[in-house]
Amino acid sequence: MKRYSAYKDSGIEWIGEIPEDWSVTALNKVAQVIDPEPSHRAPSMVSDGGMPYVGIRDLNKDGSINVDTCRMISESSIKAQEMRFTKEKGDIVFCRVATLGNPVMLNKYRMRFSLSATLCLIKTDSSQVVSRYIYYYLDSLPIKLQSDLFSTGSTRKSLGMETIRKFKVHMPSLNEQLTIATYLDQQTAKIDAAIEKKERIIEQLKEYRQSLITETVTRGLDPETSMKDSGIEWIGEIPKGWEVKKLKHLVKRRAKNASKKDADLPYIGLEHIKGGTGELVRNKEESTDESGETSILFKEGDVLFGKLRPYLAKVYNPKLSGKCSSEFLVLDSHSLSSTYLQNVLLSNDFIQLVNSSTFGAKMPRTNWGFIGNVRFMVPSLDEQKAITDFLDQKTSQIDAVVQKNEGIIKKLREYRQSLISEVVTGKMDVREAVEVDV
Repeated sequence: MKRYSAYKDSGIEWIGEIPEDWSVTALNKVAQVIDPEPSHRAPSMVSDGGMPYVGIRDLNKDGSINVDTCRMISESSIKAQEMRFTKEKGDIVFCRVATLGNPVMLNKYRMRFSLSATLCLIKTDSSQVVSRYIYYYLDSLPIKLQSDLFSTGSTRKSLGMETIRKFKVHMPSLNEQLTIATYLDQQTAKIDAAIEKKERIIEQLKEYRQSLITETVTRGLDPETSMKDSGIEWIGEIPKGWEVKKLKHLVKRRAKNASKKDADLPYIGLEHIKGGTGELVRNKEESTDESGETSILFKEGDVLFGKLRPYLAKVYNPKLSGKCSSEFLVLDSHSLSSTYLQNVLLSNDFIQLVNSSTFGAKMPRTNWGFIGNVRFMVPSLDEQKAITDFLDQKTSQIDAVVQKNEGIIKKLREYRQSLISEVVTGKMDVREAVEVDV
């Protein structure tokens, strides 16, 4: 792609040269940057009913809201925010705490919702800028550079509202902004389609992984073995030599709360466990509980089962002692292999059974009263080890293919951001690469 015919010094050292007829301005000169929660305090959550309190992780790239992941707040909290500003199609949400950036252009919604205190809302001035151009600019490397440079905090980075308002933005003419936005619409759509294809492959691999676990923990490894009716609907037939017992007779539930002396213990929240795999995904730096909620102590070799929204299949087998969210059931698998127990709890049939027991429409939970009375299939300890070894090998192979595809997705996303950056900073001239009706 060709460059512009002439450039000039922007007068800003880190920006360098820009196309001759472009300028550089502050974001707040062309858009209103709104703080959704000036008090920077999250409103009180409600356990049942309520309306969505939307964080960046609750917004999909197409601007839709994933209500299932949202925390819920009262209507009065929603009204308080609605009195201060409106949310309209084309407005842009930008995350300013922890996960910096990740701009999302809002869609048209029928539901009422509130924006998290970790976000800011950007309403562009249509007489000066094209909203889609600013959306792409906020996803560019210059914004990442400014975010990294001016953010504060070590383990939980944040950007002040005034810092965001003063973000430097390259400004071509309105017509050229439209051209750039249209070009990027076309090119990012191709990249996004390639990413989506890889994501489908990953989803299929994960489904196969789950079905393999389910089949193995309920049928064993020997396809020729004699089977018997377990007498349990969700299990069906099991190998003849296996027993059936209630979970509460196989494990002990730990329910001891952490105290001040446990402040330095590593903390595990639901958000730190990858659903369906039991993989720990929190950063190494995140070691303490910042939520303010009561934590439960666990020991190495326990199994943690997420009781909130159990369909997410958050099950973890920790390799060290620590404390965890009270939204986990902590199980001491004293008479079972902890890895075997984790695999059973991750099986599709078990997750579906537990999910059918939940209460609470918006924040569905299960409880120990139900799970403890679930009847389990119990192979011998030798068979548990054999099943665990087999699943470790097979799931590792599947996970390796998933990881390879995730690596390709990462490179595609890096290329996407690089392309956006080259275009919105004027290093590439795309005016002849797209036709725009003006």
